[in-house]
Amino acid sequence: GLTEAVWPVVRLGRGVRTQVVGDEVGRRGPANEGFDVVIAAGEPDVVVRMRPSLAAGALRSDGVLAVITHSGRSVSGFVDPTAGLVRAAHEDGLRYLDRIVLLQVPAGATHRLGDHEVPASAVWDRVHADLHVFGRVTTDA
Repeated sequence: GLTEAVWPVVRLGRGVRTQVVGDEVGRRGPANEGFDVVIAAGEPDVVVRMRPSLAAGALRSDGVLAVITHSGRSVSGFVDPTAGLVRAAHEDGLRYLDRIVLLQVPAGATHRLGDHEVPASAVWDRVHADLHVFGRVTTDA
């Protein structure tokens, strides 16, 4: 799905390079030779173990790290990676800038069950994902 994900950016005339975690994402280089944006996506059980510093090392000094995930259920109960992710990012020198809800089921959508229409949110396991946005902590105003 990476090819489809980069198309909107390519259409705007911007360059895009996609990589899978483990390639070069954690490589540190001069601050202005990195990426403007690094986008990471993962299931909650993966994100709770994520070290944002690995992606932050690939960012320009004014770059942004965006992490897409969702809450969910596991054998041990409800999993929401937000608190752990924000804490790890803070420890790695990143500031939490924003959280954006990404709807996966349109608001007001319905689903037919037999002869009845029910809210789609009653049928789907997950109706949204979360996009967490981080930036470098700087001393600049």
